[in-house]
Amino acid sequence: MPSLTSTKSGNASVSEHSREAAEYLNKNKVPQIIQQLICACLYEQPDDPREFMVRKLEEMRSARARGQSLILFTRGDLQALFRIFDVTGRGWITKEQYDAAMKNIGAAEKSNQRPSGVDQNRIRSDTFVEEALSALSRA
Repeated sequence: MPSLTSTKSGNASVSEHSREAAEYLNKNKVPQIIQQLICACLYEQPDDPREFMVRKLEEMRSARARGQSLILFTRGDLQALFRIFDVTGRGWITKEQYDAAMKNIGAAEKSNQRPSGVDQNRIRSDTFVEEALSALSRA
């Protein structure tokens, strides 16, 4: 394994390695996967978090082998997340809350930036759930 201060040619800087590492992680969607795993783990709070995450990663690998994407969150999970952001029970969340929720589930980069209700700054639960499922399927 090369050191942080050298590359194959022996003269690259640490910043080049950092950039290459970030590109590699992003290309392989590692930050999104880790964020989804952590969020799912926090939501379900399994007795054995390691086993839970290993099982979820195995499910992801199986889904990928079938040409499918695995979404770690059910509709019920996403409805519960919506209720967490809708602390006053208004039945809607703001665009800022929508963006934060999408970030929490690792779907911010693939989420619709103009969901239904955004012009009134009132995004309803059914819209949030559908948008989250759609974004997660593309993540």
